[in-house]
Amino acid sequence: MGINEWKTVEIDAVANVIDPHPSHRAPKEVENGIPFVGIGDIDENGNINRESARVVSDSVFDEHRQRYDLSKPLIGIGRVASLGKVIKLRNDLGRYAVSPTMAVLDFYGLDPSFAYYYMCSTDFQKQFSGSSNGSTRQSVGMQYIRKLYIRYPSYEEQKRIADSMLDIDKLIETIQKSIVKKMNVFTGVLQNIEKKHLNSRANKWPIVSIGSVAFVIDPHPSHRAPIEVENGIPFAGIGDFDENGNINFQSTRLVSAKVFEEHKTRYDLNNNLIGIGRIASLGKVIRLRNDIGQYTVSPTIAILDFKNEIDSTFAYYYMKTNAFQEQFSLNSSGSTRQSVGMNYIRTLQIACPSMREQKEVAETLEEMNQELYLLRKELNKLKNIKKGMMEELLTGKVRLV
Repeated sequence: MGINEWKTVEIDAVANVIDPHPSHRAPKEVENGIPFVGIGDIDENGNINRESARVVSDSVFDEHRQRYDLSKPLIGIGRVASLGKVIKLRNDLGRYAVSPTMAVLDFYGLDPSFAYYYMCSTDFQKQFSGSSNGSTRQSVGMQYIRKLYIRYPSYEEQKRIADSMLDIDKLIETIQKSIVKKMNVFTGVLQNIEKKHLNSRANKWPIVSIGSVAFVIDPHPSHRAPIEVENGIPFAGIGDFDENGNINFQSTRLVSAKVFEEHKTRYDLNNNLIGIGRIASLGKVIRLRNDIGQYTVSPTIAILDFKNEIDSTFAYYYMKTNAFQEQFSLNSSGSTRQSVGMNYIRTLQIACPSMREQKEVAETLEEMNQELYLLRKELNKLKNIKKGMMEELLTGKVRLV
């Protein structure tokens, strides 16, 4: 039972493997035309990034359609740089042409949707490991693509597998659209803070320096990295945190608990502290949480302990606005690793409206942020379900017969 019952063939036995632009010469770029889409300009669902795609003459489309027909369910596979990246070439995005960074597959012996999912599987993708040429830009030839193997069950089972995968993808797409919509509203609220209050003479918020409304703390003043130990607590830098204060425990240096004891003489993680990146990830704003066990903070971060004049939640969101973040754009040192000093952090400007207004803004954004968190949590859950389905259905461990 299982995948051993499936047939194994080379791709060119069940698909036309098409070089979309055989000359491999980049067509002349024009101001008004159609996208000439490379593998990096398109996501797995066939959405095109029109900002990055080269624009070429309509005549390129007319020449390309002699080789492939976008009205059919074609699949693209990356063969330059993004090796093995599998995409659906859509026919509902208007006219576009495909660059030779991908091969175009026109399946005639398999259900195209099944083929798409199988080609995304680990079993298929492992064929690309160690099979490329080019020292700086990995690539494989068209002949290599033609000889890749693909395994498949009966056509009826292919359809059942594809339908199951499509169902989970539709759920994922629905959640993704909800996240984008919610993020647009969230961003709009942040922008409105700037537009309505910062630039309006009628209702302008007072602007103050951070140093006047917060204790700005250097968490590790010696700036000497403490000795790493095998069993210890995280010494977390700005790159080890996400914006909600979650720590990547795989990347952090572990140090002695004595470092924590020494650090807590300067800052108390129970005080709703905010961290702001001052080395490398300039201006990255994080919440320093008190519910994830003991950890210490590296000097890549300045710690802000806001006084009574400013609500820390309001400050967290305000520091994400463009008006605040642009203060970092021209004020950093270091040619390869940008940084700002602690004194510069103290001079950063922050709005200081009435506490009532601060609370209103903070509550609105906090509620929206929680909704986004729950949506992302659901999205991750669905992605894990999909990953499990691929492992079971595309290896023949579970049969839909």
